[in-house]
Amino acid sequence: MRRHTLGLAGALCAVLCAGPASPQGGAAGVSPPGGESFRFAVVGDSQPHNAYALPNKVYGMILDRVNKLGVDFVLHVGDVVEGYCNLGTFKRQLTEFIDSSRKLKVPCYIAFGNHDMSVPQGRGDLSRMLGQPFYQSFHHKGAYFVLLNTSMLDPDRHGVLSEEQFQWLSKMLAENKDKKPIFVCLHHPVFSREPIADSRRLHSLLLRHGVAGVFSGHEHLYRAEEHDGIRYYVTGGGGGPLFLEDDGGIYHFLLVTVEDGNWRVDLQKVDGGTGGVFRVGGELQSPLVMKTIKEQTGGIGAADGAGTTSSGEDADLRAGALRLQAGEYEAAVDACRRALIPDPANIPALQTLALARILQNRERWEAYPYLHTRKSFGELKELNDIFTTLLSLESNGSSRAQALNNYAVMLYLGGLAPAEAIEQYLNDAIASDPTLPEPHVNLGNIQWQGQRVGPAGLSYLRALKLDPGCSAAKHNLATILVLDGKIDEGIDVYRELVAQDPSNYKVLNSLADAYLHRYQADPARTRDLLLARDTLRESLRIKPSQTMAGVMLRKIAKDQPEFHETVGIR
Repeated sequence: MRRHTLGLAGALCAVLCAGPASPQGGAAGVSPPGGESFRFAVVGDSQPHNAYALPNKVYGMILDRVNKLGVDFVLHVGDVVEGYCNLGTFKRQLTEFIDSSRKLKVPCYIAFGNHDMSVPQGRGDLSRMLGQPFYQSFHHKGAYFVLLNTSMLDPDRHGVLSEEQFQWLSKMLAENKDKKPIFVCLHHPVFSREPIADSRRLHSLLLRHGVAGVFSGHEHLYRAEEHDGIRYYVTGGGGGPLFLEDDGGIYHFLLVTVEDGNWRVDLQKVDGGTGGVFRVGGELQSPLVMKTIKEQTGGIGAADGAGTTSSGEDADLRAGALRLQAGEYEAAVDACRRALIPDPANIPALQTLALARILQNRERWEAYPYLHTRKSFGELKELNDIFTTLLSLESNGSSRAQALNNYAVMLYLGGLAPAEAIEQYLNDAIASDPTLPEPHVNLGNIQWQGQRVGPAGLSYLRALKLDPGCSAAKHNLATILVLDGKIDEGIDVYRELVAQDPSNYKVLNSLADAYLHRYQADPARTRDLLLARDTLRESLRIKPSQTMAGVMLRKIAKDQPEFHETVGIR
């Protein structure tokens, strides 16, 4: 085994051969002669996918690759375990991480993440078992490395650097300003949808002291950007559940080469694993009345042949509608654009194109609300043009109502308008065609987000009056019942919805939450914990890549540790 001694007993390989490190921050080692070339790897967020899984195989594949690349060491930007559990489970997770890391042939330095710091009574075990201080710095071949801890104060927040740690960082950077290059690692990104507290202050400090690169994780994706000459990397693809692939959600690690004071980063993609995709569920009702498309097309048919059974714009429109219902949004967009070539004012084609463009990007918009800007989405101009055309062609009626409803959905998903403006579009849609249930559901959601629960409930009731089978309205009304203390009634509605669609994992999560509410109201009803467990397990079976069910299971273990074996947090 090739052994490196960088003067830091806290390197992960020291877990296998040395005593515990001090949990306090500190610098280590003396700078070797400058000008030497070397390589190191950066990985992040290698935690398992849920509270009871072993470390996933992606992390093991990364270590195998790293061992072959001849790097001097590895930087881990945090979340080595799932955490958010009782102490016994936490220590078991740490042991599993250590065991899975034994194959690594070089030291590994860790910038602890929120999952790692989530068990306060286990922080001593975290530092002792991994042989790592809570924050640290070291020199290597003329370069200087600093690893911060943004979860010491509150692991449930989106990153906070304590004043003590900030002052320590300022001192360390000032004392090592002659080292080149300087790298900083921290779990939470400095620039993000929800950046760490005082991110501008931290950026200014790093800029003032000539920091070259910053590596972080937390977001399960790859992203690289530059701010004032500092290169910022997010590398959260070490094995945890991924964000959307189109936005960088890939399994990966970074290979960094330092040579003659210069450095470069190479993205190393990793195939394999079972991570799944992280998505933030939206609450808005599907933005178009799908029965209208079904009437236009005669129902679902052989989509592959739809464009060849007839000719002209009608064939393209029918193909677009069928592709849309099949979830093939890109093909639907192409077909609708063909239908608009001979007739740019083709209202059904415009409606279908708008819906396809919304659904094509809906998951990305929901997962990344911090990217909701006109600059970030080139398709928004096209959507705005479509809706402007539709509203100019139809002064009233169902088509105008659908256009207004869809426009409101686009503005909401894109974060492009305040709630008041979106609500006005929905009210206009209702005025144009009071028989459409979708605008009522969407209006109820906007009202609920504004904490106007009473008006929201009335909007859902109106939607149900128009369409008694509207599952979104029923779901939200059931939630209102539970929050209002009418838990049994809400549970009955949830069960009815599950009977209608057993694959609706969001309803299953709500049903499990209602069981937990009932248990909290009457702790003698321990059977509700078992019902919640079974319901959440079924939800995870249907949608393994989701996070909500796993979070709820961890909450049970945290709040009722005596039941952690019962509910399956093993």
